[in-house]
Amino acid sequence: MRRPEHLTDTERKLLTEVGERCPALASITEYGRRLAALLRDRSVTEPNLSQSPRRMTQPYRGLSW
Repeated sequence: MRRPEHLTDTERKLLTEVGERCPALASITEYGRRLAALLRDRSVTEPNLSQSPRRMTQPYRGLSW
């Protein structure tokens, strides 16, 4: 899925029509857009912990995986 501003008029129209016929799909589309926006915003403001040299490599004591 692309950002809404990158959709063509035809794609926007089709998504609207499908959403009108299937409200569940319209909801899922909206949730996906919101999640993508949150992840984009988060990646800009928070460091990438997977690149950290202090990344935890062993589980906490007392926890079994």
